[in-house]
Amino acid sequence: LRMSAADPIDYLIKPRFIASVIMTTVLIIWSAAVAFGTGMITAYAMFDVNPQTFSSLALVDRVDLGTGLTKCIAYGAAIPIVSGHAGLSTHGGSQGVGAATTRAVVNSSLAVIMLNLLISGASFMMFG
Repeated sequence: LRMSAADPIDYLIKPRFIASVIMTTVLIIWSAAVAFGTGMITAYAMFDVNPQTFSSLALVDRVDLGTGLTKCIAYGAAIPIVSGHAGLSTHGGSQGVGAATTRAVVNSSLAVIMLNLLISGASFMMFG
């Protein structure tokens, strides 16, 4: 890409960044809906909990929803940035690609864990 005067960031990282932020948000919303539905079915079938009781939103606050949305956007942004950095700094042929892949997975996982800690801590300190 550099030989053809194309910026690797514009060509490789930006599209993956945008797609990751959008699709991580969609995936988390879909997963939450599926988890809520299956939890309600399980609670009704196994413990005879009324679905209206299960779906009561009395204890769900806007802060909880905002924190969750902030987390999914942060995760969706961190993963392609960390992985893109590992991929663009690859050298050493196929062995270097394997090492860069491992580095990308490990560092992305650590980034998500650290972001979870920071966002949860900030949310707790600001909103209780």
